[in-house]
Amino acid sequence: FAFNSGQPTQNAGMSVPLLSVVLATLMALFREKEAAENVSQDVLALLIRETGKCLLDPRLAVAATHTSGLDESTSSQIVRGMNKLAVQASSGTPRHIALQALMNLQQQLTLFETSSPSETSLNARLSRIVTKLFSKVMKAEESEQHPFAADVVDLQSLLCAVEDMLVAVDDSPVSDQAASVCSEMARTTMSSIIEKGGYAVYEIQSQMEQLGIDPEDSALADLLDDVAPPLEGIDRSYEGGKLHSAESSPDIATLVSAVGSAADAVQREAAVEELRRYTSVHGDQELHSYLGQLSGAFRVYILGQLNAKLKTPQKASPDPMKERIRSLRKKLNEAESSFESDTDAKSTSPASISRMPSITSPTSGSPSKSSSGSPSKASTVLNLRQRLAAAQENRVNSSRSLASTPTGGSSAAALRARLQAVRNQKK
Repeated sequence: FAFNSGQPTQNAGMSVPLLSVVLATLMALFREKEAAENVSQDVLALLIRETGKCLLDPRLAVAATHTSGLDESTSSQIVRGMNKLAVQASSGTPRHIALQALMNLQQQLTLFETSSPSETSLNARLSRIVTKLFSKVMKAEESEQHPFAADVVDLQSLLCAVEDMLVAVDDSPVSDQAASVCSEMARTTMSSIIEKGGYAVYEIQSQMEQLGIDPEDSALADLLDDVAPPLEGIDRSYEGGKLHSAESSPDIATLVSAVGSAADAVQREAAVEELRRYTSVHGDQELHSYLGQLSGAFRVYILGQLNAKLKTPQKASPDPMKERIRSLRKKLNEAESSFESDTDAKSTSPASISRMPSITSPTSGSPSKSSSGSPSKASTVLNLRQRLAAAQENRVNSSRSLASTPTGGSSAAALRARLQAVRNQKK
């Protein structure tokens, strides 16, 4: 509307202010995730088609700007804004919606006969624009961390779109060369789903069966046979939701399935152990060949379980400070026991009873020998107590320096250690 609502004598009949507002509004809409997710496939295809027509408008050509009354700077800004809108509309919507819209639009442009050469030329130019947008969307999806993830991309809708496109190509009255654009688009989509998305052949066939598409006799099945990576010894016949193999032993499939379907850790460990025992006898080649058919995430999970079983936990090295405190405490206990036994023996002997020590005044001379006990052993006990208190204090200080902020528990432990040291010295 903005392209034809202006004054005929100004800007080639375009309403440039209105066009600027429309472009800004649409760009803001497709940049908003929640709004872009509500754009339907048909609306997106219509928008891309009309945007492409505006880009191909002869009034925007550089040679036509001098005669149409539209200056070159304004023309360049309009073309740049249209290009940004087409790219943002294709990349802002969910990937499966954008890919389906581009596939359907490509069919409209290439698989139907036209009434005039000018329409044929316009459709061919629009088809090239659609092809470029399709490549951008596909590269954006392949660059994701998990391309074609099941919780983000609707795989079934993509498979339906590819099947519909292949059927339309077969039924199209145009030449094979004209329809080759659609065929190549379908091939690119399936190759990317399998190679980048990590989907196995049997997973695609299972989805086809759920959609009512024959996994063995359909246009999509033929394309799948062409683009699927060749696996030596694998027969891709599909029956009952399972991929049948000509040479691979069915045991490997059962063992891998048991690991994935284990209900708890005990069953999983038992299944992993059985799988390890099987690979130790038959080698890893058969396992890797079978895992190549599975999705990338499940393949990584199985290999991770096998590698986890091979690792042995390392014993934690003992804390040297704890060992030192334990040794000092042991020596202290031994010294105290020896000192107490020696003191008890002396106090209970007849000689000690006959020579009861007299109570001396504080101002009197040296204390009696019996009250002092064994000086050497007492000093040993005191020395050990001091060393134990110092070791405990050093441990508290070292743990406090390692921590980012001091805690109340560590401060209390340090105070208790100092108090114990003072008491020991008084004794």
